[in-house]
Amino acid sequence: MRLLYNLKNRFFVISKILLASLAIMVFIATQLLAQGNGTIKGHIEDANTGEALIRVNVVVSGTIMGAASDLNGNYTITNIPSGTYTISFSLIGYETLKKTGVVVSANQTVEINADLKTKALELGNVTVYGASRRTEKITEAPAAVSVIGMEDIRLNSDIGGIPKLLEAQPGVDLVQSGVNDFNLNTRGFNSSITRRVLVLLDGRD
Repeated sequence: MRLLYNLKNRFFVISKILLASLAIMVFIATQLLAQGNGTIKGHIEDANTGEALIRVNVVVSGTIMGAASDLNGNYTITNIPSGTYTISFSLIGYETLKKTGVVVSANQTVEINADLKTKALELGNVTVYGASRRTEKITEAPAAVSVIGMEDIRLNSDIGGIPKLLEAQPGVDLVQSGVNDFNLNTRGFNSSITRRVLVLLDGRD
C-alpha cells in the first residue's frame, strides 16, 4: 500500500511539473512570435466636415486582420507580421479608400490616418401598387395602396382576426374595444369622438 501511495504522489508531482513546463513553453513561443510583429493605428474622419467616423472597417489586404474605428474615430490593429501592406477603409455612404505601401516593422507602430469622402448611394427602382390599380414607380404613383393577400385573409377569417391584419399597415391605428368590436382610424384621427374613416366590409359598414 505504501509503495502504491508513493507512486501516486510521484505521478502527481511529475504531472504538475509537465503542465508547468508546457505553460512556460507556450508563453515563450507567444512572446517570440509577437516580437516580430508590428502595429497599425490611426484616426478616421469625414473629409468634408472633419467629424470622426465610427465603425469604419479597416482591413489589411491579403490577410484576415482588421479592426473597426471606435466612437472617437480611432482604430488599432496589432500583431501584424513585418512587411508591406495595403490598408483598406470602407463605410456605407463613403468611398472606399486604399492606402498602399504601408511598411510594418517589428516592434514598431505605424500611424495611418484616413479622410473618407461621401458617396451617393444608388437604389434600384422602387415599385408600388398604386391607386391606379397597377404596379408603377413610387415617384410616378399618385398614391400608394397596401394590399392584403387572399392567403392572409383566409388564414385569419376563422378566428375573427381580419381587422388585425390592418394593424400593421402604414398610417393605420386599430383599437379593439370588444371581442368583435374594432375602431379603425388613420393618419392620427384616433379619439372617442373622431370617426372620420368609412370602413366597409363587402359593401357594408
